[in-house]
Amino acid sequence: MASEGHVCPLIWRGATKRDQYFLSSVENTHWVAKWGRSEMLFIVQFEDKPGVADRRQALLASHVEFLDRVKDHVLVPGSMREIETDRPLGGLWIVDAGDEVEVRDIFKDDPFWKNGLRASVRINRWQKAFPDRKVPV
Repeated sequence: MASEGHVCPLIWRGATKRDQYFLSSVENTHWVAKWGRSEMLFIVQFEDKPGVADRRQALLASHVEFLDRVKDHVLVPGSMREIETDRPLGGLWIVDAGDEVEVRDIFKDDPFWKNGLRASVRINRWQKAFPDRKVPV
């Protein structure tokens, strides 16, 4: 039998990666089907190009509107800032997606990305140390 807390996705025809049932072991004795989402988390780090402060400010409202539209995927977005000056250096997002391709598909429509503010992007898988712990940010 599977160990406690083990999750096994039950895929059916027409299901998306994000909408599916899960079979979850309960106290190592039986399986329970529950509705849920697959969870694969990514850390996305953006570095801004130098000298884009004015353009960044001009696009900020549309960038925030974009982030609100993708809030089901971009769970925790925010800017990275220089300590001494509080000057924005880029961004850091925690993203829920099926794979790296889906992550890239999400940020390709970000006004900061589309308008050339970003110098680079780094995408890494992120594994929570305590997956059941919910933390308000």
